[in-house]
Amino acid sequence: MTIFCISCPKELPERHEAAVKHFTEHKVGAQFINGIHGETFGILSWRPYRRERPAVGELMDISVTGIALSHYMAWQICWFYEDETFLILEDDADFEENWSNRLNQAILDTPKDWDILLVGNANCSDKPQEHIKGEVFEVKYPFCTHAMLIKRKAIPKLLEMGRDAAMPIDVLLLDKIYPQLRVYTVLPRIVGQRGRELVP
Repeated sequence: MTIFCISCPKELPERHEAAVKHFTEHKVGAQFINGIHGETFGILSWRPYRRERPAVGELMDISVTGIALSHYMAWQICWFYEDETFLILEDDADFEENWSNRLNQAILDTPKDWDILLVGNANCSDKPQEHIKGEVFEVKYPFCTHAMLIKRKAIPKLLEMGRDAAMPIDVLLLDKIYPQLRVYTVLPRIVGQRGRELVP
């Protein structure tokens, strides 16, 4: 399993340094990908947020567009690696002490045809869900992209359907991409988000 973490060490150095420290302490062997910091990169985000308020004309936030582009870039990088499984993190991913044992067991408990395993997630309690085994559930569909385990075979679909930054990346995934893949979720989540209280 290859682990990548999206971070902006130049533009957001404190976040990056906190991630490096946390990953070192928790033995998370992540390789850092320099993400796209929307404001610094000069992104002009003119797309309306069409999913929830299409008639209002509210534009997509530049930073949210940068996050979407960063994930798309991470998927492209994964495609050029030979590994079959990738853990994609954001730099606020917050691991608990026994994360590795829980993750390994969750992989064993997940059906062999899985495409994505959401080890970090939020807003699951109000969604349709089916218990699979152990801590693995099929939930339709969680929010959050701070810790996603992705199979190589899912990458072509992510690249095909992810070329539209008209909504936050997690909304795009659950609205358009997850329904076309085999997506499972670990409950309770293995990875939280530093500084955020996520909805179960």
